[in-house]
Amino acid sequence: MLVYGFTISSSLVTILHFLFAYRQIITWRTPAGLKALGIAPNSEKPFKVLALQQGVYNIFLALGLGISLLSSNSPISYWGAMFFLSCMTIAGIIGGLTAIRAILFAIPAGSACALILLFLKNQY
Repeated sequence: MLVYGFTISSSLVTILHFLFAYRQIITWRTPAGLKALGIAPNSEKPFKVLALQQGVYNIFLALGLGISLLSSNSPISYWGAMFFLSCMTIAGIIGGLTAIRAILFAIPAGSACALILLFLKNQY
């Protein structure tokens, strides 16, 4: 049961990070993207590099966790998932405390749940 819970939660976290990357790299300059990020129209130019950097960061996290999920029953699977979920949790907490409070419920909550399930899965 824990194996399925971990796989499902980690898969959802991976998909979310791919979606975050898509929004940060491709659609962030649309009116909906600017509104979601709290950026006023016509003032997005200073955020271009930051949005691209955050998108690439999210792609790397999603790819790392995805590779960990695909390499089942190997040390890479456990330690890779532990590393990437920990990075996602810590970055989400910092982002939620310093940028947008809603991030606390979107990013670190899901990755922390997956991290706990990963730990429990390997204990039993």
